[in-house]
Amino acid sequence: MFEDREGWLWPAGETGLWGHKHSLDTVEQEVYPRLSRFRTCVQAGGAAGMWAKKLAERFDSVYTFEPNPLLFKCLTANTQECLNVWSYCAALGNERGCVNVDHPEKPLNMGAYYVHEGEGKTPTLKIDDLALENVDLIFLDIEGYELFALQGAVDTLQKWSPVVVVEWHENQFERYGYKRNAITNFLKVFGYEPRPLRNGRDQLFLRV
Repeated sequence: MFEDREGWLWPAGETGLWGHKHSLDTVEQEVYPRLSRFRTCVQAGGAAGMWAKKLAERFDSVYTFEPNPLLFKCLTANTQECLNVWSYCAALGNERGCVNVDHPEKPLNMGAYYVHEGEGKTPTLKIDDLALENVDLIFLDIEGYELFALQGAVDTLQKWSPVVVVEWHENQFERYGYKRNAITNFLKVFGYEPRPLRNGRDQLFLRV
């Protein structure tokens, strides 16, 4: 079920997440220069913990969310020495409840698991539920569910004006019946403007 992969606890045979290790460079090169403070980051999906561990090197506190139990076990094991990481086996959304997390079409890419709305056993929280004292970055890679997670962060966006980074794939948004401009229009209400990232798979938003 698990294997040791270069010092990381990892789901045996998984290839998709492992193949995106290089995307961690985006944080250093394109996201961090946009930040003036490194106090609190909210990050989802947590996957096997690489993002949380990376972010924990700079931020005072990292709150990471991963709804898949197998990945969550890896996440907690891989970040156990990071005392500034708080991990939740839950999804982020715009209301509290429970949802399903569906298997991807390519099961060896565990980063492709996604929220299937409707009754399920996976808890869903809102970012606002955390009632954090400060937030400098919201970083979301949740397979198209980004809009709903942001809708659950209205108070956080208004109060702290964090930099926002979301995965930017049209086909994933369409899974939930919306398009990219829905996120842009939602954040525009709070004074945010988009800033494309060079990696082509993420979009950064700044409050101006």
